[in-house]
Amino acid sequence: MEEKPVAKTEETRSLLATLPGRYYVDPDVFEAEQTRIFARDWFCVARASDFATAGSFQTFDVGGENLIIVGGADRQIRAFFNVCRHRGSRICNEAEGRVSRTFQCPYHVWSYGLDGSLVGAPNMAMMPDLEVAERGLLSVHAREWLGYVWVCLAHDAPEFESSVMQQVTERFGDPKTIDRYGLDKLEVGRRIEYEV
Repeated sequence: MEEKPVAKTEETRSLLATLPGRYYVDPDVFEAEQTRIFARDWFCVARASDFATAGSFQTFDVGGENLIIVGGADRQIRAFFNVCRHRGSRICNEAEGRVSRTFQCPYHVWSYGLDGSLVGAPNMAMMPDLEVAERGLLSVHAREWLGYVWVCLAHDAPEFESSVMQQVTERFGDPKTIDRYGLDKLEVGRRIEYEV
């Protein structure tokens, strides 16, 4: 039986071959991506509607860091590093939930408001040298657009308009075209989680 040659298609700019498989599983490549990509750019992490109720939160791993995203009483969505400013303990161990007014560190019960400010700690009155205003949770750049929450870990985040918004409009069209999709009105119908 004669083997027929496999048809070869020519690659175009819009249809390129994928990387060899090792790039998807190599720990060194993963680490490089964390620092060179995920720690520097804006990333879409959640639906904004998940934070409509004050105190609604979710935790996410982005760029090797664990973050808390929370809806505030002022209807602002904020993001913080999920690390207590006292001894560095993880504040929130749940993937999602709702707190009434504060997050409490399980280690020494330092309490932080929904805006990230330090609102209480044991014996705080006996620590006159403690600059309470400087001990709030460390914030992460957070932005809501098209019904989604975007975060950036970089201290000096790239300008959202010229990075994310420009890339989206180049790909999907002008703002009026994007608005017709009604992305901000989409609702989650079902969630499926996969163990990889």
